[in-house]
Amino acid sequence: MSDYNFPKFDKFSPFESISGYILKPLDNVMDTTVSGLSSAISAPLNLAAIIFIFLYGYNVMTGRIALSMHSLLNNVVKIVIVTTMATNAETFNTYVKDIFFNDLSNAIGNALNSNPANSNVFDYILLQASDRYQEVLYNAWFFEKIIVGLLGSIMLLAVILFCIGGFIVQMFAQVALVMIIGLGPLFISLYLFNTTRKYTDAWITTLVNFTILQVLVIMLGTIILSSDHSGSQSFL
Repeated sequence: MSDYNFPKFDKFSPFESISGYILKPLDNVMDTTVSGLSSAISAPLNLAAIIFIFLYGYNVMTGRIALSMHSLLNNVVKIVIVTTMATNAETFNTYVKDIFFNDLSNAIGNALNSNPANSNVFDYILLQASDRYQEVLYNAWFFEKIIVGLLGSIMLLAVILFCIGGFIVQMFAQVALVMIIGLGPLFISLYLFNTTRKYTDAWITTLVNFTILQVLVIMLGTIILSSDHSGSQSFL
């Protein structure tokens, strides 16, 4: 086994830099949209929730609706949660925006690639591929360096192209998430009514689908990185 020391590229983060440049203004737009929608629907939604709880509770207590107090309490809790999520921008950002837009896909990607750092997963994949290439090239004999350099360059190029393609897909998914999450307070408020609940379900499904898309791309990158690692081990 070699005594090769991996170089440290703490500032090697091209995808993180580009991502920040693209997503920072979009994040501000999303915050503004969420805040505006939450404020706009706050008064009518709170009023509708109060009227609903009062009438529903009155009908249950007078026996017009056969429903246990436990079921009534569950419905009241659901109404409070939905109303809070839809009308409180800070709560919405904490439990919806930050999770689906900022944290989830990178957290899963870093876990799949055993990356302890809170960094862009494509930067990590690219850095690992570069490290493996340099390690194999370092340990190759003089005449082997030509073949290793050629094959390694092809593999490194494939990883670079994948990272660029995967990053583009991730950016498109996150731009779509900006629009989807930005309308979140409105769709969450529709969950209160049986006739409009299907729109909330469709919104949640779309939100999850775009998140899964990012995770699948990252998983494909993990497979490529594992193949590259296995190939490098055969040369060591």
